[in-house]
Amino acid sequence: MSARDVTIACYLAVLVLALAAELIARRRLAGIEGLERALGKLRSVTAGRVLLLVVWAWLVWHLLAR
Repeated sequence: MSARDVTIACYLAVLVLALAAELIARRRLAGIEGLERALGKLRSVTAGRVLLLVVWAWLVWHLLAR
């Protein structure tokens, strides 16, 4: 297994865990907030908006750089 395969597997694992957490949040089983509410709270402050912009720019740069 190459390093690329391991990286892709890790990203897929994170995606599956994030989806599972969102489903659990929507059913209100664990008392955690969903992504929509968490991002809404993050967008309500200036530092949160800046953080979201930086994360978005980093993702776009790394996903579309090739």
